[in-house]
Amino acid sequence: MTMSMTLSEYLADHHADYNLLKHKHTTNAFDTAYTAHIPMEHLAKAVVLEDTDGHHLMAVVPSMRRLKLRRINRKLGRNFRLVSEVELKALFQDCDLGAIPAMGQAYEMDTICDEDLLNQPYVYIEAGDHEELIKLERAEFQRLMSGQLHDYISLDSPTHSPYQDADLRHY
Repeated sequence: MTMSMTLSEYLADHHADYNLLKHKHTTNAFDTAYTAHIPMEHLAKAVVLEDTDGHHLMAVVPSMRRLKLRRINRKLGRNFRLVSEVELKALFQDCDLGAIPAMGQAYEMDTICDEDLLNQPYVYIEAGDHEELIKLERAEFQRLMSGQLHDYISLDSPTHSPYQDADLRHY
Protein backbone atom coordinates (compact mmCIF):
# COMPACT_ATOMS: atom_id res chain seq x y z
CA MET A 1 0.00 0.00 0.00
CA THR A 2 1.06 3.58 -0.52
CA MET A 3 -0.06 6.90 0.92
CA SER A 4 -3.77 7.09 1.63
CA MET A 5 -5.59 8.62 -1.34
CA THR A 6 -7.75 10.66 1.04
CA LEU A 7 -4.68 12.10 2.77
CA SER A 8 -2.90 12.69 -0.54
CA GLU A 9 -5.86 14.64 -1.93
CA TYR A 10 -6.23 16.65 1.29
CA LEU A 11 -2.55 17.63 1.29
CA ALA A 12 -2.72 18.57 -2.40
CA ASP A 13 -5.94 20.58 -1.93
CA HIS A 14 -4.31 22.50 0.93
CA HIS A 15 -1.04 23.01 -0.96
CA ALA A 16 0.83 21.33 1.88
CA ASP A 17 4.59 21.39 1.88
CA TYR A 18 5.82 18.02 3.14
CA ASN A 19 8.39 15.31 2.59
CA LEU A 20 7.63 11.63 2.25
CA LEU A 21 9.92 9.34 4.23
CA LYS A 22 9.99 5.67 3.30
CA HIS A 23 11.08 3.09 5.88
CA LYS A 24 11.02 -0.66 6.25
CA HIS A 25 7.68 -2.22 7.23
CA THR A 26 6.90 -1.75 10.93
CA THR A 27 3.91 -2.53 13.11
CA ASN A 28 4.30 -0.18 16.09
CA ALA A 29 5.36 3.38 16.83
CA PHE A 30 8.60 2.46 18.59
CA ASP A 31 9.81 0.38 15.63
CA THR A 32 8.68 3.05 13.18
CA ALA A 33 10.65 5.77 14.97
CA TYR A 34 13.69 3.51 15.36
CA THR A 35 13.65 2.31 11.74
CA ALA A 36 13.02 5.80 10.35
CA HIS A 37 15.69 7.33 12.66
CA ILE A 38 13.35 9.93 14.12
CA PRO A 39 12.66 10.99 17.74
CA MET A 40 9.48 9.43 19.15
CA GLU A 41 8.26 12.81 20.38
CA HIS A 42 8.10 13.95 16.74
CA LEU A 43 5.93 11.01 15.66
CA ALA A 44 2.22 11.77 16.01
CA LYS A 45 -0.38 9.08 16.52
CA ALA A 46 -4.10 9.23 15.86
CA VAL A 47 -6.54 8.12 18.54
CA VAL A 48 -10.08 7.99 17.21
CA LEU A 49 -12.95 8.57 19.63
CA GLU A 50 -16.74 8.48 19.38
CA ASP A 51 -19.30 10.05 21.69
CA THR A 52 -22.75 8.75 22.64
CA ASP A 53 -24.29 10.65 19.70
CA GLY A 54 -22.00 8.92 17.17
CA HIS A 55 -19.81 12.02 16.67
CA HIS A 56 -16.17 11.17 15.91
CA LEU A 57 -13.15 13.06 17.17
CA MET A 58 -9.51 12.39 16.34
CA ALA A 59 -7.03 13.10 19.11
CA VAL A 60 -3.48 13.66 17.83
CA VAL A 61 -0.80 12.99 20.44
CA PRO A 62 2.93 12.23 20.52
CA SER A 63 3.39 8.51 19.84
CA MET A 64 5.04 7.72 23.18
CA ARG A 65 2.25 9.28 25.24
CA ARG A 66 -1.18 8.19 26.40
CA LEU A 67 -4.35 10.13 25.82
CA LYS A 68 -6.07 11.89 28.74
CA LEU A 69 -9.56 10.81 27.74
CA ARG A 70 -11.18 12.09 30.94
CA ARG A 71 -9.66 15.52 30.31
CA ILE A 72 -11.15 15.65 26.81
CA ASN A 73 -14.54 14.49 28.09
CA ARG A 74 -14.50 17.08 30.86
CA LYS A 75 -13.34 19.94 28.62
CA LEU A 76 -15.84 19.18 25.87
CA GLY A 77 -18.68 18.13 28.19
CA ARG A 78 -19.13 14.87 26.28
CA ASN A 79 -18.60 11.18 26.86
CA PHE A 80 -16.11 9.87 24.29
CA ARG A 81 -14.86 6.31 24.07
CA LEU A 82 -12.19 4.66 21.96
CA VAL A 83 -13.38 3.42 18.58
CA SER A 84 -13.03 -0.33 17.94
CA GLU A 85 -10.76 -1.77 15.24
CA VAL A 86 -13.82 -2.82 13.23
CA GLU A 87 -15.07 0.79 13.27
CA LEU A 88 -11.60 2.07 12.32
CA LYS A 89 -11.55 -0.14 9.23
CA ALA A 90 -14.87 1.34 8.13
CA LEU A 91 -13.80 4.95 8.80
CA PHE A 92 -10.35 4.67 7.17
CA GLN A 93 -10.90 2.29 4.28
CA ASP A 94 -7.83 3.49 2.39
CA CYS A 95 -5.48 2.92 5.35
CA ASP A 96 -3.83 -0.06 6.94
CA LEU A 97 -4.98 -0.68 10.49
CA GLY A 98 -2.43 0.85 12.85
CA ALA A 99 -1.25 3.39 10.27
CA ILE A 100 -4.06 5.93 10.38
CA PRO A 101 -2.84 9.45 9.47
CA ALA A 102 -2.96 11.90 12.38
CA MET A 103 -4.87 14.41 10.27
CA GLY A 104 -8.56 13.90 11.09
CA GLN A 105 -9.67 16.88 9.06
CA ALA A 106 -8.59 15.00 5.90
CA TYR A 107 -11.38 12.55 6.77
CA GLU A 108 -13.86 15.33 7.66
CA MET A 109 -13.40 14.49 11.33
CA ASP A 110 -13.04 17.06 14.11
CA THR A 111 -9.53 16.98 15.52
CA ILE A 112 -7.90 17.90 18.80
CA CYS A 113 -4.12 18.18 18.80
CA ASP A 114 -1.77 17.89 21.76
CA GLU A 115 -0.12 21.24 22.43
CA ASP A 116 3.33 19.66 22.64
CA LEU A 117 3.18 18.50 19.02
CA LEU A 118 2.44 22.03 17.85
CA ASN A 119 5.72 23.14 19.42
CA GLN A 120 7.97 20.52 17.83
CA PRO A 121 10.35 21.70 15.07
CA TYR A 122 8.80 19.04 12.82
CA VAL A 123 6.14 16.34 13.08
CA TYR A 124 5.83 12.99 11.35
CA ILE A 125 2.47 11.36 10.69
CA GLU A 126 1.62 7.97 9.25
CA ALA A 127 0.80 8.07 5.56
CA GLY A 128 -1.81 5.32 5.77
CA ASP A 129 0.51 2.34 5.39
CA HIS A 130 3.28 0.85 7.50
CA GLU A 131 6.14 1.96 5.24
CA GLU A 132 5.81 5.73 4.75
CA LEU A 133 5.69 8.81 6.95
CA ILE A 134 4.78 12.40 6.14
CA LYS A 135 7.26 14.96 7.54
CA LEU A 136 5.83 18.41 8.23
CA GLU A 137 7.81 21.39 9.44
CA ARG A 138 6.35 23.15 12.50
CA ALA A 139 4.78 26.05 10.61
CA GLU A 140 3.17 23.72 8.08
CA PHE A 141 1.81 21.37 10.76
CA GLN A 142 0.43 24.39 12.64
CA ARG A 143 -1.16 25.71 9.45
CA LEU A 144 -2.83 22.37 8.72
CA MET A 145 -4.06 22.17 12.33
CA SER A 146 -5.39 25.73 12.33
CA GLY A 147 -9.03 25.87 13.34
CA GLN A 148 -8.74 22.59 15.25
CA LEU A 149 -8.88 22.35 19.03
CA HIS A 150 -5.62 22.00 20.92
CA ASP A 151 -4.65 21.47 24.55
CA TYR A 152 -2.39 19.29 26.69
CA ILE A 153 -4.28 16.03 26.14
CA SER A 154 -1.63 13.41 26.81
CA LEU A 155 0.20 12.09 29.84
CA ASP A 156 3.56 13.62 30.61
CA SER A 157 2.42 17.11 29.59
CA PRO A 158 3.69 19.98 31.74
CA THR A 159 2.12 19.80 35.19
CA HIS A 160 1.96 23.56 35.64
CA SER A 161 0.85 24.62 32.21
CA PRO A 162 -0.85 28.01 32.03
CA TYR A 163 -3.54 26.23 30.03
CA GLN A 164 -4.08 23.35 32.44
CA ASP A 165 -7.48 24.65 33.54
CA ALA A 166 -8.27 26.86 30.57
CA ASP A 167 -10.87 26.11 27.98
CA LEU A 168 -9.76 24.33 24.84
CA ARG A 169 -8.52 26.80 22.29
CA HIS A 170 -8.46 26.86 18.51
CA TYR A 171 -5.04 27.17 16.96
